Amino acid sequence: MLETERLLLIPFDREHVPFLHRLWTDTEVRRYLWDDRIISVDEAAEVVEASLQSYGMWLLRRKDDGEDIGFCGLRDFDDPPQVEILYALFPAHWRQGLATEASREVLRYVFEDLGLDKVYAGADPPNETSFKVMERLGMTFDSRRIIDGREAIYYFMLRNRPL
Repeated sequence: MLETERLLLIPFDREHVPFLHRLWTDTEVRRYLWDDRIISVDEAAEVVEASLQSYGMWLLRRKDDGEDIGFCGLRDFDDPPQVEILYALFPAHWRQGLATEASREVLRYVFEDLGLDKVYAGADPPNETSFKVMERLGMTFDSRRIIDGREAIYYFMLRNRPL
């Protein structure tokens, strides 16, 4: 488990699948995270299972009231594999700095505990909120890519960059 001033980051568990399915099928969240596709409960379960075998993904829980509000995590993408940080919150929790707070702790974990040298973050061009999170984290523009026929913009951070 990881922790920030306002959040507990709880490693994904199979019991989180119903919550994650609700999060990932929320109209505003899925718009960018799943290219507006409504995923099945089985797909949500597959993501949880994959996270148990990789770097990790965490459920975000507010410390003050115990409410589950989103997720933050890591996955491999591209070929050769590179590590990407992902995050999403229910819209009621946007614009409070919570995605930045959670991501900063996950990046600390990546660089200090896992010893990785580089992490990427990507978003669809209209997702200005996500780009603002990347910039607040101190990430640097990397590239524009076409993934599955859609444009994505990627930023990166190196281990020696202060959080």
